[in-house]
Amino acid sequence: MVADPTTVLADVPVRPDPADARQDLSWHHEEGCHVTLTSSELVVCDTGPADAERTLALVGASRVAHWYPAVRAAADARGWRLVSFSKSGCQFSTDTSHRDGVVFDECEVWKAGAMAELEELRPDAVLTSSTRATLDGERVHDGYLGMWEWLDGLGVEVIGLRDLPRLTYQGAECVESGPVDQCVSPVSASQEEVDPATLVTLPPNVTLMDLTDQVCPDGYCEAVVGNILVFWDHSHITATYAGTLAPAMEKALVEATGW
Repeated sequence: MVADPTTVLADVPVRPDPADARQDLSWHHEEGCHVTLTSSELVVCDTGPADAERTLALVGASRVAHWYPAVRAAADARGWRLVSFSKSGCQFSTDTSHRDGVVFDECEVWKAGAMAELEELRPDAVLTSSTRATLDGERVHDGYLGMWEWLDGLGVEVIGLRDLPRLTYQGAECVESGPVDQCVSPVSASQEEVDPATLVTLPPNVTLMDLTDQVCPDGYCEAVVGNILVFWDHSHITATYAGTLAPAMEKALVEATGW
């Protein structure tokens, strides 16, 4: 059943403004710690006490980075150190990355830098994607498992966060053109009925998390919830909406880590 569109109040503006939604960025993005497709530079954001009892690293592509506001709020609330670095289109995987049919050199260089950083940092845990969802389906890349095994060798825990559904519409564009109640996509368009990561043999250092229900409740992804724009395109949540997920993220991280 499609969620009731009356949850969006007609006389209250949607925020961020759909016209400017692409600029609704987290601090991580504003500081340059999420680098573009053409960059191979590793830019590291580091917040929280340097002597914190726990250090969490947020690492991966853009669909990891969009969680930053929620993760940052959770880390701040718990007194954790948070280290983050991400790159567009670059899966944190031991598989050789390709783009447009050729080796994605910028990604390979960036991954090497990320691995060197983690080897030196030795965080308590790395939060990263556990699956990749597209309109062709959802799967666990073999290279994800390879990276998790490598982290296990470093004594680092992995929190594998399930990829959010990919939409059949562009969030901000759909809201601008209206009506809002038409901006709805079924979770089943890109996510499997059962999380694929639960069906593979995981290294012993991996714990899985799934916050899909916090973004797409009742099996549907709406562009606007409570007058907040959820998705700015077909696959990324806005920083504003991500910030509202801080309590759910904190609860999930505490359950996953035991910290």
